[in-house]
Amino acid sequence: MNVLIICTGNTCRSPIAEGILRAARPDILVRSRGLNAEEVCSAFNWSEANFTGQGAFVFS
Repeated sequence: MNVLIICTGNTCRSPIAEGILRAARPDILVRSRGLNAEEVCSAFNWSEANFTGQGAFVFS
């Protein structure tokens, strides 16, 4: 199964959802993308710090 999570910028919501879903279901392929994403932006530091410590890696 493949899951694509989409939001506006791919800097917070979709990377968090991707990390949570990957941690919960390692048997499926999960990716996140943004409709208006900029290459210079990455996941917010808050997102990375709070969710990585709970077993879900936030991809930037």
